[in-house]
Amino acid sequence: MGSRITLEEGAAHFARDDHSLRHLDVRVVELETDRAVLHLMVSDRDTRVGEGARVSGPVQMAMADVGGLFAVWTRIGYVPDIVTSNLNIHFLRACQADILVAEGRLLKSGRMSSVADVTLTPLGADKPSSQATVTFVVPQPSSVTPHSPTA
Repeated sequence: MGSRITLEEGAAHFARDDHSLRHLDVRVVELETDRAVLHLMVSDRDTRVGEGARVSGPVQMAMADVGGLFAVWTRIGYVPDIVTSNLNIHFLRACQADILVAEGRLLKSGRMSSVADVTLTPLGADKPSSQATVTFVVPQPSSVTPHSPTA
């Protein structure tokens, strides 16, 4: 089974729907069922000021979130209303990168929630700079039937 979201749909998401990530130069590189690979083209605004220009923690968290989201979408298709309910990240080592690779893998896809594991690795590095587990709540059609007031 192939991915339920295409590279074109992924690119359109950043251009059209996700205003919170517009400041990041993210490229959707690879999508297959239960797996997504994205690249962040790191700029000065993504790094901490100082020696070594390290990618900031908040930027790494944003990449973990979106990497997990795309991994989920490869299974369930594009669901714009999906929300992050938990993100747990481990910063393993300093992250110096021109391109930061986020590889998301779907761990669980259920009716109400999905969980993904995301590793963030500078392109060409042997070891990841951080690892995250992200949980998403999948919106459900309303199970409450509307009622009309009684007369």
